[in-house]
Amino acid sequence: MKAVQTWAKVKPFLVTVLSGLLAATHALPQTAPSLPSHGTINLLLANKNAMVLITDSRGTKPNGDYEDLEQKLFRLDKKTMVSLAGLVTDPGPNVGNKENALYPMFVATSQLIFAYSKELSKSESVLTFDKKVSDLTEYIRYYLDNLNAARIASEGIASHAPTDLDLIFAGYDVDGTMRSTKRVISYSRAPAEGTSARPRASISSVEDYHNDDLLYLISAPPNAEKAVSDRIAHPDDVLFRDEPPLRAYARAKTQHRLDTLSAAQLKELAEHLRHIADQNGMLPPYPSPVIGGPIQEAVFAGGQPAFAPPVGMNEYPKVFAQNIVMNSNFDDALLPIGLPSAVYIQYSCVGNGTLKGGKILLDNTVIISGHFENCTFFFDGETFYLSSSLQIKGGTLVIGPHLCDQSSALANIRRQLPGLKEVWWSDYPVDPILQSKFWPSGRNHCAE
Repeated sequence: MKAVQTWAKVKPFLVTVLSGLLAATHALPQTAPSLPSHGTINLLLANKNAMVLITDSRGTKPNGDYEDLEQKLFRLDKKTMVSLAGLVTDPGPNVGNKENALYPMFVATSQLIFAYSKELSKSESVLTFDKKVSDLTEYIRYYLDNLNAARIASEGIASHAPTDLDLIFAGYDVDGTMRSTKRVISYSRAPAEGTSARPRASISSVEDYHNDDLLYLISAPPNAEKAVSDRIAHPDDVLFRDEPPLRAYARAKTQHRLDTLSAAQLKELAEHLRHIADQNGMLPPYPSPVIGGPIQEAVFAGGQPAFAPPVGMNEYPKVFAQNIVMNSNFDDALLPIGLPSAVYIQYSCVGNGTLKGGKILLDNTVIISGHFENCTFFFDGETFYLSSSLQIKGGTLVIGPHLCDQSSALANIRRQLPGLKEVWWSDYPVDPILQSKFWPSGRNHCAE
């Protein structure tokens, strides 16, 4: 048996996060945006008195369209914030068609952050700043790796290259000290030469930039980053004399007293630098600046971040693909039964020709490619997707309790899986494990 993509080896808190997220099965995201979007500015300024973390609201698509409706700054808990630049959304491969688009691998970074924050709020443990940074970064990488694997397995269905993700974290550690760091999740575009291993995104830690007693971190397009960095390094340059927000900073820098800047002064400086980034936010080949829209900011002073969550931002479907089974071969004893919200990629199942054979729940499931021989499929009328490349030989269809012979959903599955032996759930041998995972009712009735 090859490996199933799970978190069995990760640290206990991450297992707790995954367990919480698996509690509900989500329907296939048929209304997910068909184009990815990305954001392009993160900026943090800090001295011994305060920190300011600031970003914009613009999400830009590959065709140049943009919306100033993206939340990019998030509260993880009462002590910690994170902002993002790079990947905002990625629909992944469309495994349906133009009339019935299906994006089972759709990822919105905001949804992953919200989900992690929700589970973090349930934890009874007090986590260090570094632990939260590590957990969230690994959690996001898990989903981006799966998205990339599906992209490769789809053999060209997905036309957009993956986008890297920059995260800037800021907060108070368990001892009350202010902390900040930057993580970059970078895709590996292909397996290493001569290997069949799946590509895996890398996580890199970006060193803090110091200018005297001022710390700053930035993610931005090259022109915008240079414009900001030039002002941080040379605020008294003749080119910048008409920019009043730089004056207090320039005086403090000249006197080597950047540690005296107040939270209000850092906030004014950060807002000005973001405005400068807006003016220099062109990124070829996009026809419009990729930075813009309302400011989102958090100010750290006095032990807690001051942050007003933006309103009216885009809301996205919950992440569907909670379980990924990739490049796997299972016999009867090892086959996972009824994984919720599963995506099977290049998957093989060989059963023994009886109802004890390999078992697959089709409801809210996507199978992108694979080989199935004498397997047992369970179906109760929910959305599913089977790619045309599937090879199916023999097997059984177990019809769930919410279907009857006149159900359109049953007619659909019969068209897609012809030739299977049919067994009604009410006639299926009593199996407490399957009943607990599937349908406790022992009798069939129509859903229509």
